[in-house]
Amino acid sequence: MWASPEHANSPQITTIKNRLNDYELIAVGIRQGILDENFYKQWFRGSVILNWRKSKEFVEKIRIRENRDEIFCELQMLAECWERDQSVQHSSDKHLK
Repeated sequence: MWASPEHANSPQITTIKNRLNDYELIAVGIRQGILDENFYKQWFRGSVILNWRKSKEFVEKIRIRENRDEIFCELQMLAECWERDQSVQHSSDKHLK
């Protein structure tokens, strides 16, 4: 619903994208070794996983519409690792192509 073009400029979409961008920034910081993964995982694991599950369909539709598979890919990687109770490998290499 929210990924449809008629909602593109709504305040709700702005709020959703802002929250997802916050998670994306945290994911990048963790993967780059700038942020402490153990700290964030203990504090934020449930929220990251829950919000990724709730927003996954939205993100997938945005990726298709904009033809950009990399949108929120760091968040996806973080949530999927934490869901499996794995750590994110600290790397500057691109993990999704």
